[in-house]
Amino acid sequence: MTLGRLPTLVALAVGFGLGQHVAALERPETHDPHQNYVLFCAGCHGLDGQGAIGRVPALSRSLPLLLPSPAGRAFVTHVPGVANSALSDSGLAGVLNWCVSAFTAASASQVPFTAAELHLARAEPMASVVASRMAVFEALGLPAAEAAPERY
Repeated sequence: MTLGRLPTLVALAVGFGLGQHVAALERPETHDPHQNYVLFCAGCHGLDGQGAIGRVPALSRSLPLLLPSPAGRAFVTHVPGVANSALSDSGLAGVLNWCVSAFTAASASQVPFTAAELHLARAEPMASVVASRMAVFEALGLPAAEAAPERY
């Protein structure tokens, strides 16, 4: 073997080892929406859905404001944490429906999220979370200050 090939072999060996390490970090989706929330969402939103003020919205505060309107519901399905989730469309629908029941006082009239709805939303990325949130809050007739990230 020539020394010229050594860096390539080392890179392949490291890449192979790293690939195995990354694969070990992948989490399989479960059939339990609450468990999927814990595995895929609670790292940012917290176990209690309270988020982090100025960085991650509190679900108990934002979902009740957004879900009553079609624009707010569409916003929820397009935010990066939802649209880019590693969960399947049906797993994600289960988590969102679990969040509605766990973090809001939504009535039985709340239309459940569906896998088909989330599949369509994921195909249409959101250009700007802040601008989109401001537009939704304006459409809902809420003060712009309510949409500011530091409120959450």
